[in-house]
Amino acid sequence: MLTRWKKSVVFLFFVLSVILIVADLAFRESPDEAFRRGLAAARSENWEEVADCSRILKKHVGFATHAHLLDGFNLKSRGRLKLALAE
Repeated sequence: MLTRWKKSVVFLFFVLSVILIVADLAFRESPDEAFRRGLAAARSENWEEVADCSRILKKHVGFATHAHLLDGFNLKSRGRLKLALAE
């Protein structure tokens, strides 16, 4: 049988795990927010931010087209029109 001390450690570990998971989910940026931020960055010509938002969107299923659009804006701004159209 587990002693009272061991049960307390297991319970504390479980509670801490739940808190960390909830905090991670609460503070993670949603793909929609990343896309909106990327569009705003493209309007203000902040191309580093556009690239960052594109990388975030590529990690999410269903947002590949959004990432390609931001990549196209980024390539167009750098004068690579043919690559931008291909993107």
